[in-house]
Amino acid sequence: MEKTEEKALELLERRAVEGFIPCKQALRISDETGVSTRRIGAMIDESGIKITECQFGCFGWKQENPR
Repeated sequence: MEKTEEKALELLERRAVEGFIPCKQALRISDETGVSTRRIGAMIDESGIKITECQFGCFGWKQENPR
């Protein structure tokens, strides 16, 4: 695993609360570290962390007006 991916995983684990992390936070970690969102998603799956408050509504939550 690259150093940037290690940093991203560290941030995912630190910012997850009881094994859950909001989608927006995962996207922010992608921006902060430069790790692609696709790879962040794979890292989340591999680590057993679950996504909450999904921006797309794929994981049971969708804002009424995301703007």
